[in-house]
Amino acid sequence: MLLLPLRAFLLGLLAASALAACDDGVGDDAGPGGSDAGERSDAGPDAGPVVDRDAGPGAGDAGPGDDAGPPVLPGAVTVRPLVPEAVPEGRVPIGLAIGNGRIVTTCDRGRSVAQDLVLAADASDHHEYAAAAGGAFGDGVFVIATGWGYPGHVLRSEDGITWEDLGAEAFTWEDGSNGMPTGAVVSVFYDGTQFGIVTGRRLLTSPDGRAWADQGVQYDYELFHWRSSRFQPALGRYFTRGENAAKDVQWLYRSDDSAVTLTSVTAAEGFSFSCTARMLFAHGALLAPGGDNVYCLSLDGGDTWSTGSSPQSFGGFLPTDDGFLGLASWRQGIYRSADGETWTEEAVASSYRHSAGGYSPHGYYWLASHFSPELFVSDDGRAWTPLPGDNADTVPDVRHMVFGHGAPSSACPLSP
Repeated sequence: MLLLPLRAFLLGLLAASALAACDDGVGDDAGPGGSDAGERSDAGPDAGPVVDRDAGPGAGDAGPGDDAGPPVLPGAVTVRPLVPEAVPEGRVPIGLAIGNGRIVTTCDRGRSVAQDLVLAADASDHHEYAAAAGGAFGDGVFVIATGWGYPGHVLRSEDGITWEDLGAEAFTWEDGSNGMPTGAVVSVFYDGTQFGIVTGRRLLTSPDGRAWADQGVQYDYELFHWRSSRFQPALGRYFTRGENAAKDVQWLYRSDDSAVTLTSVTAAEGFSFSCTARMLFAHGALLAPGGDNVYCLSLDGGDTWSTGSSPQSFGGFLPTDDGFLGLASWRQGIYRSADGETWTEEAVASSYRHSAGGYSPHGYYWLASHFSPELFVSDDGRAWTPLPGDNADTVPDVRHMVFGHGAPSSACPLSP
């Protein structure tokens, strides 16, 4: 099914919708921060918002391009300039800002919005189009996964403008049957060769984002609530963070085979469960944001960890030519560091309250704010320009950002 732009028709409905369901709270807790993997047979809602230390789904997603080059491991932060990628011939640079029931597309290095697509005017954190998992880009294809508490969807696009909402025939299960995921799609990634999704604690993969096959992996029941996940392309390693069904056991797992097998990361390795899996790898450092003014740092690719103290609780990190940016959760501040340990505050705008942020492999930064103006763009991570528009007060907040390149379209033509 092709999803057409609906924003002009639905904006009035959005203003009146019950956006209180999207309220992620204040302080260190930014809300549910993820999804309940559930069982394939569980089509009902989650028991309710979970008070944890996640910074909200995908806050600070850097997406493809969050790697500052080949790994520099182990043992030290090695800062060097970022090297932007060239856009392949015949392709258009695409950035996506993803919220509950919403996809915002830019194709001019973040300078303007080419399309603000509303998939569901009533989408909230508990909805089939909840933006819990975010999206991924690989081999010229964008994939977005949705759902939290309810069965979700897998959306596919080759241009970032026209989206296919995949039907039951796209998903082949271990027994040979076809059918839609009956649980939320709680994780989505691209490992350099294929896409992966996790739904109902099962792993499905796809070479093209359209045809998905169950890999016969049934994760343990302990892995019930999948709060955040991230594949680190420079490390070839996948991380996922969450808690058990009773919400009294916290877990982090890593995988070196694209989530087929998972290895538990415990406090004995130095990881603090205030931290999430929304990690950035750059300059040889793996940084995991967290609550309680704590973040986690690994200099050996995630085998061992230490904790750092931050001026505010960070919702995410972005790479810069001279180090890192730390993005304060639900706060105005952006902080800069040359070593991943010492942070200095920098101003953005008095109205800015962090919602999500990303660095494009094509060399620009995008930030989203809970308040208007909603979107900010920068070429250097220092000077930020607000985009026109007053969307933030009337549409769902941006939760993730994903970058890549797409086929040209009427909304996103090739540059002259």
